[in-house]
Order: sequence, then C-alpha cells, then structure tokens
Amino acid sequence: IRLYKDVGSTVEAFEQAKQEGYTAAKSGFITVDKNLVRPAYAVREAARKLEAVRKAVGDDFDIAIDAHGQLTTVMAVDFCTRIEELRPLFVEEATQLEDLGELALLRSKTKVPLATGERSFTKYGFAEYCSRHLVDIIQPDATKCGGLTEARRIGWMAQDHGILMVSHGWNTAVGVAADLALSAA
Repeated sequence: IRLYKDVGSTVEAFEQAKQEGYTAAKSGFITVDKNLVRPAYAVREAARKLEAVRKAVGDDFDIAIDAHGQLTTVMAVDFCTRIEELRPLFVEEATQLEDLGELALLRSKTKVPLATGERSFTKYGFAEYCSRHLVDIIQPDATKCGGLTEARRIGWMAQDHGILMVSHGWNTAVGVAADLALSAA
C-alpha cells in the first residue's frame, strides 16, 4: 500500500518526506491570511510554492494538494490551470463538494487530476462524481462513509467508471487501520 505524508507547504517539508522514504506528500499550499482568502495573492503564492517544491523534489516525487474547499470557482480554475505543467498527483477539494456544477466547470477547464470525497457519505454521495466523471480520484473515508463494506461498494462503482480510489485515512488508529484494510482489499 503506497502512503503519502501530509506536510507543510515548504520545500523543506517535502524534502524531509522524501528523505524519510516517501514517494509522495500532500499539503494545502493555499494561503489564508487571518481567515480570509485573498484570491489573486492566494493563487499566485500557492503556484509559486508548488513550483519551488517541484524543483526541489524532482519529477519522480508526487505532490498532492488539498485546497480544503477554500477556492471560489474562478480561483480553482486559475490555480489548476496555472499548475498543470507541474503535474500534481491531484488537487483535492478544489471546489465545494456540494456544488456539482462548479466541479463540472472546473473539470472542463483543467487537465489536473481532481479528487474529492472525504466529506461524502454512502455510495449515493459518490454516484454523480463517478457517473459524470467529475473527478479522477475519489477519497472515501471508511470511518465516515458507512464502513468497510460501503467503502468497497464505492470503490467498485468508481472502478466501473475508470476512476481511481485513494482511501482518505484520518489520523486516528482506528481510521488508519480501516483505511489500510480498505486499500488492501
């Protein structure tokens, strides 16, 4: 089972993950200033940080990005199109997961792999992501989506639509164990 490390958005944090033997790491990259996202600054700085990290870790290290649903549609399109050449592993929650139209618009504007699902529950919460091919990767959390059986159903549905699944491990012993069991299955 391949794991990635959740790190800060600094070059040093990614280099440390690489030194520890990881082949991928994930960070937020989007800058929040006193609980306020300043659109042009946030997008520009996040792209700049990502470019520096890519240069430092090289082409064979995967960089995942978690936008935490903080971006507006315009910001998400701007950010994802700016970073296409940097080849991120995925951008997670680039938009609010409840607005499928917003996600469809982003999907039509970028080649960056999109991921979502940690806040979706049961297979019904994932059905439109898969049937409409809105994302490239779904991320069910076995402790939130209805358990291991429901998570496997979600994985099979994604597979039927050519969508990858990366279980969303939460940082608790039970959550990690559940997501490792799901990944192994």
